[in-house]
Amino acid sequence: AKSALLRYVSAAVSDARFFDLLLSKRTTYAALFGPYKVSALKRDVYERNTQGRLPEAHIALLDEGGRADPSLHETLLRLANEREFENGGAPVKCPLISLFSGSNSIISDPELEAFVDRFLVTVTVDYVRDDQAFTDILGRAQPTQVTDTMTVAELHKAQSEVCKVQITAAFKALVLNVKHHLRAQGITVSDRRWVQIVEGLKAFAWLDGEAEVLDEHMEWATDMLWRKPEDRRVVMQVIGSVANPLIAQAVALSDRAHAALSTVPAKDDDQGFLNAASRANKTLKDIVNELESMIRFNPDRKTARVRQTLQDIRAKKDNLVARTRAKSE
Repeated sequence: AKSALLRYVSAAVSDARFFDLLLSKRTTYAALFGPYKVSALKRDVYERNTQGRLPEAHIALLDEGGRADPSLHETLLRLANEREFENGGAPVKCPLISLFSGSNSIISDPELEAFVDRFLVTVTVDYVRDDQAFTDILGRAQPTQVTDTMTVAELHKAQSEVCKVQITAAFKALVLNVKHHLRAQGITVSDRRWVQIVEGLKAFAWLDGEAEVLDEHMEWATDMLWRKPEDRRVVMQVIGSVANPLIAQAVALSDRAHAALSTVPAKDDDQGFLNAASRANKTLKDIVNELESMIRFNPDRKTARVRQTLQDIRAKKDNLVARTRAKSE
């Protein structure tokens, strides 16, 4: 699913070159960077043929990147940082725009910290929760085709416009405030990463048509700040309390929803299932109404995280209703 999603994103950039490789301890330099050119070896030059390999890709997915040999990580770090690759004794500029990696588990090895730190955004990919979305993918021979595309040149132009988005003194003070609050919670973020995060937030401001980064854009830093899954909720709460109170409210309502669902027996044939499910469903209904009111009465505030929470709780409520109906029948 991760690979399919990234191929879909890559297809949206019509002329982008996409590179995809599953890494392991046995992955060789040649698999990533290409074999040596025989013609160059005859001249005692160690130059690789990079055609179709990572150094020539615009968008790349290195699946299970943490499993690669440590010696490969050193070369990957330079490519990710400087967009350069040493070939034939000289540095070669690489056209890489975005580098992705995937893992079936959270990478916690201290020796891989530098490698993991090069990826600005960390998101978890769950199973399809919505029943309609699940049934839609069943029997589908081909993935949905991309209809709206752009070129690499147009993407580079957009990036140059993002660079013009301003960072105000007020927003810098907000970032500093969030940094101090996170540190108080035991979450430390490197200075280099903070610089990257602020640069990344410029893109969200640009997409909103803003000339400067606003307080509300700070919510998008949530998935740029956590390392351990349990830290994500803490990050959301801190950003919510400092930058956007709506997020803090959404987190609190999400906690209420989880607490209500925890009272429902896991097995539908349990004697107390229907009563517990009825009470939980009423609580979820109240939470959904409250989230909808938050969105309706705050049209000028950024409510992306609130909408995400609403979608998640609606799905859980629908699942509970379906279980209740099946039990009643």
